[in-house]
Amino acid sequence: MEDIPVFICYGGRWDEKNNYVGYKVKGILIQENITYLKLLEILYAELALSPTEYSFSVKFDTKIPKAPPMDLDNDSDIRFFLRLKKGDKENNKYPLFVSINRQPTRSLEGTNQVFTMNPVLPSLPHMETDAKAPNDDNPSGSESLGKGGAYSITPEMGAIGLDGEPYFEKDHIAFNSPTAPPVETFQYGTNAVYMEQICNFNKTKNTVVGDQEALKRKKESARGFLTDFNVDDIKVNYLFKDKEFLKKCLSFIAMRNNFQYRVAKSDRKLVSLKCLNNDCKWTVRARRYKNTNMFRIVKYVQDHNCSLEPIVGDHKQASASLIGQCIKLKCLETGREYTPNDIMRDMQQKYGVTISYEKAWRARKMALDDLTGAPEDSYTHLPSFCYMLESKNPGTVTNIETDDHNRFKYLFVSFGASIRGWQYCRSVIVVDRTLLRVRNGRVLFMACAKDGNNEIFPLGFGIGDSENDASWEWFFRMLKEAIGDRDDLAIISDLNNSISSAVATVYPNAYHGLCMQHLKHTLKAKFKKIFLDDLFCSAAKAYRVCDFNYFMLEMEKLEPSIPTYIRELDPEKWACAFFPRCRYNIMTTDIADSLKAILEKAREYPVATLMEQLCCMIQRWFWDRKNIDAATLSPVTSWAENELKQKIFDSHSILVCIKLHLMFLDKISPTPFVLWKFQNVL
Repeated sequence: MEDIPVFICYGGRWDEKNNYVGYKVKGILIQENITYLKLLEILYAELALSPTEYSFSVKFDTKIPKAPPMDLDNDSDIRFFLRLKKGDKENNKYPLFVSINRQPTRSLEGTNQVFTMNPVLPSLPHMETDAKAPNDDNPSGSESLGKGGAYSITPEMGAIGLDGEPYFEKDHIAFNSPTAPPVETFQYGTNAVYMEQICNFNKTKNTVVGDQEALKRKKESARGFLTDFNVDDIKVNYLFKDKEFLKKCLSFIAMRNNFQYRVAKSDRKLVSLKCLNNDCKWTVRARRYKNTNMFRIVKYVQDHNCSLEPIVGDHKQASASLIGQCIKLKCLETGREYTPNDIMRDMQQKYGVTISYEKAWRARKMALDDLTGAPEDSYTHLPSFCYMLESKNPGTVTNIETDDHNRFKYLFVSFGASIRGWQYCRSVIVVDRTLLRVRNGRVLFMACAKDGNNEIFPLGFGIGDSENDASWEWFFRMLKEAIGDRDDLAIISDLNNSISSAVATVYPNAYHGLCMQHLKHTLKAKFKKIFLDDLFCSAAKAYRVCDFNYFMLEMEKLEPSIPTYIRELDPEKWACAFFPRCRYNIMTTDIADSLKAILEKAREYPVATLMEQLCCMIQRWFWDRKNIDAATLSPVTSWAENELKQKIFDSHSILVCIKLHLMFLDKISPTPFVLWKFQNVL
């Protein structure tokens, strides 16, 4: 995301004419999505001021005649300012005027601690509840966290840290007031009214200075609504978003702590769980919270008196879905594939749980489905994905084809940037395909070229139901509609007969060439005991027919039948000496193989997610290349410049001979003869 330069005017004052005078200037870079809280954090850091001692008043000049400066004190104001700032091409309009004010020092009644209040207070989450007597829903009889709930303020840092999260330290002063102002009144900024309300907390009832255990209880109650199943333990009054999430959290705790539980009772309003060992006292009871889907812990007996011996065999709570949640991040890691054997090993080492290969495989599948979506649902997202791709990327060509029953059959995508850049690439297209690891089996078709910097340049992608003559012909027709045709076009592929047939049908003027590497592997498979790699590659790369014949004779000495077999493969399709078009240095399909290697992990994703990965990859490639090109001063690319430098360096050791032949025709005989010969060595 692009940074926006902003000038900061600080240390001055406002005069009678609303002019900011006597200031100093600094420059900062802010992001387009910055919040007011983050802006204050940057200002405190740039001006080297403590948020516990100073507060800021931020304004900017709207450029409206006779209008006063506009205050910036919330996120909406920041967004409005940045929208104006985007139109500032010279970056010298709309500077920020920052007035610095020293915070007053206050003391709390009943304590000997003196501290300053942090003016920046975020809106804190709350739950509206009442104090209740001890019962099944509230066995302790304690007061729940409500609109006037508990907040902890640190003497060293104030109410919160600069990142907007509650700041907890060793010594703290906790306020627990049922008559305190509602949480909604806490806003961003330096509003004096809200500051005064906060500082008057100590004038309400029950100001308490707690110890470390009290801090822990306050911290836990403030975070009593759990959103992550990965917890060490639970407490009474903890809230869970629904019953399934409650069971998932408890299953994780049981798996981590090497015990199992059973469901004593479960209905729409109550969940009761007990340890699998009847002699153990471990018990959890949770009730539905009012009219919501949330469940609240009303009873929790944490003590275990059952055996701590490792559980042999399958763990009752270690389900495939829970394991899938535990390994989700591992499945996203780059590098080698995260296999079921890896999952079995990690679960044993991290949680001491032994699982079967089948459960590990199902857990991996569930994790991928949770991350990327179900493969069946992915096809329904393709029309909207293609629509947004075309609308946000001008020139992009997409096409979805279905069968007679309106079921998915083909997909083609060629990005607008690829179509526009194709005219600057060499007239050689490399095509290949790879199998997708999705249900019902799909094939990813790809076409790419090399740009002026000798880098992979993707041209188009297609997805078909299988690899056959019809699917290849459809892909080439879509590719031709997107990027057009050329008189000197060459298409390189492996020995696939379907590709040869499709090229002859769709591109009759193009010449189909074969990959040198695939032919070499074919030779090695036929002549296993003869080392032909170097000789065959030299023959394929030779530009002169005499050089080609020389290497063929050398191979014939090794095996007399080799030249006959090679000539049956039609040298015009793979040898530079006979190829009727320019192949340049593109002798293989390696660039397509590189694309397949990059997409190795994405092959497991559903179709829509796979196309999203392709879109992100190409966007990142073209963005990086654009930046490199903008910083290049040479009229040629960096790769071409390095090639020229190397050729010039190699030429220093070459002797160049110039031979001049003067030839005349005899008046009697038309046979020419050499009259004079000049030779000079440079």
